Amino acid sequence: VCIAATENKAMASPTTPPFLGNESIIWIPSSRSEWDDCVDEMTAVCFAAAIRRHASTDANDDKPPPVLPPLSRAYIRDRIDIDDPLRGYQIRHKTGGWLQGFVLMTTFTTWTHYFKWDSLHPSSG
Repeated sequence: VCIAATENKAMASPTTPPFLGNESIIWIPSSRSEWDDCVDEMTAVCFAAAIRRHASTDANDDKPPPVLPPLSRAYIRDRIDIDDPLRGYQIRHKTGGWLQGFVLMTTFTTWTHYFKWDSLHPSSG
């Protein structure tokens, strides 16, 4: 299923955010295998965003800290494999098809028997 991300007819410029205009679509993968096929792309998109963020905030530092991937391939792969139900969206370029962003969602889950969600506990803030 593909949905047009926006119907804004404004001309894109080098300073225009990538999701404006009619250049992007929202794709809803219908199976885990469709998500799994995109793991490398999702990992790369996260790392590219971290690099851009790092470049914009540390431009004045003499020796900025190294850029670390915010989400590992293994973590993203685990989310696709374990989370149930798995829902989400991918934003892709309309003609090129490359991944521009994604959202994965599930209900809150925990896989340990000793975890207790307690908003009244003093440590909960």
